[in-house]
Amino acid sequence: MSKVITILPEAARFPAQPGETLLQAAYRYGLSYTVGCREGGCGACLLELVSGEVEYLKTVAQSVLSDQDRARGVCLPCRAVPITDVVIRLNPSDRLKRGYFSDSLARRALKKAGRT
Repeated sequence: MSKVITILPEAARFPAQPGETLLQAAYRYGLSYTVGCREGGCGACLLELVSGEVEYLKTVAQSVLSDQDRARGVCLPCRAVPITDVVIRLNPSDRLKRGYFSDSLARRALKKAGRT
């Protein structure tokens, strides 16, 4: 079953496919925000994990995302795979960019997955 990702403060909602990172799912729906290397090496995409659980299928360096960061609710969206529905919050300096069809594609996918 797909997991639903919500990005605050815009409340954008969309499903992630199994094994897909938060960032990959956002990109699939034409959503983007500030990122760096997209490979877990720079930490530029660190965001607050408001609720839900994620796992990291690939090792993430402690220098990028420490155990203390994880305990404080910080996640690395380019490597984080949702294992439950998740809510993440953009950094104050970030702005969510949407493609022309982003919202309608996400609504259709949520409806198809029975997650409206």
